[in-house]
Amino acid sequence: MLRSELLRLFSSRATIAVLVVVLAEAVLGGLGAAFLPALVSGLVSLNDVIPNATQADQMSTAGLSALGIDRLPVQASVVDLAGGFGLGISVAALGVVVLGALSVTGEYRRGSIVSSVLAQPSRVRLLITKTGALTLVVLGLCVPLAVIKAAVLIIGLTVQDTTLSMSLPEIAGLWSRGVVALVLLALVGMGLGHLVRSSVAGLVIIFGMLLVESSLRPLSALVTGGVTALNFLPFGLLADAVRGPGLLGETAVSVSVGVMAGLLALFAWAAVVFVAGAWRFVRRDMPMLT
Repeated sequence: MLRSELLRLFSSRATIAVLVVVLAEAVLGGLGAAFLPALVSGLVSLNDVIPNATQADQMSTAGLSALGIDRLPVQASVVDLAGGFGLGISVAALGVVVLGALSVTGEYRRGSIVSSVLAQPSRVRLLITKTGALTLVVLGLCVPLAVIKAAVLIIGLTVQDTTLSMSLPEIAGLWSRGVVALVLLALVGMGLGHLVRSSVAGLVIIFGMLLVESSLRPLSALVTGGVTALNFLPFGLLADAVRGPGLLGETAVSVSVGVMAGLLALFAWAAVVFVAGAWRFVRRDMPMLT
């Protein structure tokens, strides 16, 4: 039955769309970080042609040097599978949560969940199978994502003529935490899918949470200058759990709760939402199932 679940997921247009968007963002975002100093220099040169065309020439020398890929936080941000740059926004995080939710709600929308339950009367076994299939899909996504991240980092180091500041064990640890964090967020999405049983409702909740987080989390950091309850919302936790401080280090918009606290908080989110969704799936009747 695991094979049929994997086939269902990989043949889904939602899965294909998520994979394409996440991998494309990894390429574009990584190349943007790799070529950022050159881009800023180009914008500064543009002011010589068109006076006051940009404000890039207002950046300090320290600000420009902070963008270089020779800095450890920048290299960690480029190679990080989870992405997000510590600002509470990550296409990878959003992608796996949406994938987890749609992998469930799509079945309720089409009514195929009824056939699955009839084919496997044990709801617990069916839930374990679906969870295993989703986990394997996320793990499969992480493989090309790691290849892309490594390639982009090499390109950035070559372009900026610098050396790698991270050791291979550090990169391996970063990738391992990224894989764990992405799997946990996918389980959050799956749990939410079982709870709401509606694709529209699930997407509204996910994007509503993302909007709230991306607005309030940086604002809270700017106002308080420290960690607040908003730092423990799920999307922003991804960067904290994987690597700690963001692209620019410990700045006002990059306050980190720490790697261990971030991982534990992500695990708590996954446990609560997934268990709640699993309870409803196991205990409640399916639509049209009598």
